[in-house]
Amino acid sequence: MHYKISATHLSKNDNVFFKSMLQLIQIQLNDTWSYEETADIVLADIETPLGVAFWEESTQQQDKLVIAYARQNTCNAEWFLPKPIRVQALIKQLNAIATFKSTVQGAVQTSQTSENSPSSISTTKANLLGNIPNNTAQQVKPSDIPTNKPVSIEYFEPEHSLLGLIQSTIKKCETKCFTCEQGETIYISPQQKRCFTSKINFNHLTQKQRRLYASVAAQVTMTNLSEDALHQMAKAQGLENYAVETLLWLVTLCASQGRLMAGVAENSYVRLKQWPNFAVLPCQPVHLRIAAFMLKNATTLTTVSEKTRVDFSTLVDFFNACKVADLIVETTDQNVSTEAKPKSSAEQYLFKNILKRLSSHE
Repeated sequence: MHYKISATHLSKNDNVFFKSMLQLIQIQLNDTWSYEETADIVLADIETPLGVAFWEESTQQQDKLVIAYARQNTCNAEWFLPKPIRVQALIKQLNAIATFKSTVQGAVQTSQTSENSPSSISTTKANLLGNIPNNTAQQVKPSDIPTNKPVSIEYFEPEHSLLGLIQSTIKKCETKCFTCEQGETIYISPQQKRCFTSKINFNHLTQKQRRLYASVAAQVTMTNLSEDALHQMAKAQGLENYAVETLLWLVTLCASQGRLMAGVAENSYVRLKQWPNFAVLPCQPVHLRIAAFMLKNATTLTTVSEKTRVDFSTLVDFFNACKVADLIVETTDQNVSTEAKPKSSAEQYLFKNILKRLSSHE
């Protein structure tokens, strides 16, 4: 089905943002939606007097389906979209309306009895809304449901994951939006070397964030954007901005799933080039232990795991993240120099203290 929607009494910024968002989410909608200047489905800002008047008039005449748009549903509207417009909320609302309209239309076509009275239709609408899951409004076939199953069970292949898509976008200097079914949304601006997304708690990622970060490439939806559109969406949604390096690091930690990056020989001797910039690369205490050892020693990952007493899968995830950040030196020579980059006396003192503290806890 093809549905048309318009907007009335929205601010200029909200109106532009709504049109852009409608185009952005097309692939995630169950039906086709287009913005028109005049339509039977209307988004109305009820925080303005004219918007409230429009909503009240339309409700009384029942000639239009009006979606009330505000911070709070002060009118107790049946269809309500909270400010600011967010991707998942808009998808859920439009898919719910499409489901309602198609069901009502089918009922009208198959019966002309009293079952089609306004009260019956309202009951049908209530039942429909009650059956829509809170976490998603998109109906998908079992085969379409993301499982985050690795393309390769044995090795981690960045080119087949979200990580590879982001790396390609950065290389081509393309501004894009990345999202997946029931997952987080991320906007990438290679020009600024920044990403825009919901606030990230580095010690506890949300389920939506983990779902996107661990997605394989086939599960990810990408949309090209202009820099202006990106900033409008980021501002309207109140998104946080982070260094691209931070995102690449987190995505690698989530997507690796204990699998060594493809092309890395397990018997290679590896070490860190330099101390990771943990100011922008989120880390756990165990990462400090690994980094301190790998900065001082060139050895195999198996040995690193044994000496640091760190689970091998955790070590592999950290190693992959460091490799993506270009912090790893690989060699077949165990005696490779670990002094590739001179360290100041302050850095030497810091590293000694870290190693001392780590060894005291073992």
